[in-house]
Amino acid sequence: MTKFSTKQALKTYVKIAYERELRECLLKLSPDFKNLDSACDVWSLKATLENFIQNDLKVLETSYSIADPAYALAYAIRRGVITLDEVPAEMHESFSSLLNTEEM
Repeated sequence: MTKFSTKQALKTYVKIAYERELRECLLKLSPDFKNLDSACDVWSLKATLENFIQNDLKVLETSYSIADPAYALAYAIRRGVITLDEVPAEMHESFSSLLNTEEM
């Protein structure tokens, strides 16, 4: 695998991890939308959404979109968002040294 194709493949797995974490965060918000058509306090919901955007989403963006793909994938594996077994073995060399570092 060339360096470019490895980086592209890493990005594919980073995207999977990012989607999983984003989905989990959004699922936590879903109860706030259940009564949207009637008894919902829209101002409270607005505040919840603003908090989500300013905090949770910002962390996800920084962790997955801005970070180097190898670093982002190692981060996701260490957090248990994606397993090492899900990533092809030939790609492990690209991020394996990051899995044992304390910098994450």
